[in-house]
Amino acid sequence: MLLDRDVAPEFVAAKLAISLDELQRLLGNRPWPRLAYRIVQGAERDNIMRHVLERIDTADLRVVGENDGSVWERGWGEIRDRIRAQGFNPSLLAPQYFDQHRILRFDGHYIDAGSSAFVTAYDDLLRRLVLARYLDGSTRVVELGCGTGTSQLILADLLPHAELVAADWAAPSQDIVRMLATHLKRAIRPVRLNMLTLEGFDELAIDRETAVLSVHALEQLGGNWGALLERLLEVKPKLCLHIEPILELYDESTLFDFLAAKYHRRRNYLHGWLSRLRELAAAGRSEIMDERRLSFGDRYHEAYSVVAWRPL
Repeated sequence: MLLDRDVAPEFVAAKLAISLDELQRLLGNRPWPRLAYRIVQGAERDNIMRHVLERIDTADLRVVGENDGSVWERGWGEIRDRIRAQGFNPSLLAPQYFDQHRILRFDGHYIDAGSSAFVTAYDDLLRRLVLARYLDGSTRVVELGCGTGTSQLILADLLPHAELVAADWAAPSQDIVRMLATHLKRAIRPVRLNMLTLEGFDELAIDRETAVLSVHALEQLGGNWGALLERLLEVKPKLCLHIEPILELYDESTLFDFLAAKYHRRRNYLHGWLSRLRELAAAGRSEIMDERRLSFGDRYHEAYSVVAWRPL
């Protein structure tokens, strides 16, 4: 199979609205990864769209937004047990669903990346660049929905002197964070947090010097984010940074985005969050520093849009 294209630094810099010099600064000494792919066209593209539609209509497709963490207890528990059996290795932290990603959404196209190695490398690259750009100089970072701690690995590298707090509603996540902290010889405080009921929120001790981060975590709230947002407005963190699927950033006049939005709604992923932040900004209660679509995701939708804001 011929992978005839590569993701260029110029493309990613443009998506982040930064110069190539700034991109290199944010990367530090890390080399640019090889990210080869081919654009899927014709009947093959039609088959992908048909599959997406069939998936949307699947009766047992899991819908999020309920107070049920059993799927994460099980999934993160499997990863915790694997680490205990094999010893700590950062490669073991990748969520199980990454293994399924070869056909992807990229810059308005479906692409074939050859294997799941593409999504693992590009996910790490995008997260590193976004975290380095927006959290530079942060002295305290609280991550909501940290999962297996993949973002903590990046934060520990980017912010060697910052206080890190990693929160998740699944107990195995706290076990993984403790093992990660031991491996890094770094203090990372795990907290069990339910973002729906806000049980554990006070333990986060968010203050005006805290940056709050979420990566593919608020998506699980659906439309049940009101209580969390009100608490964030109340405690007034220095910055809130989200890498999430953002429904408002799709262009549903195109079939490509219409399918993604339809899937997003069928799963009940995060909706209304950005619209509410815009309303709050218009009312002088928040400031939106950036809202940015990175045009990347699995074949079904895009979980890599960026929103940076702060309460006023």
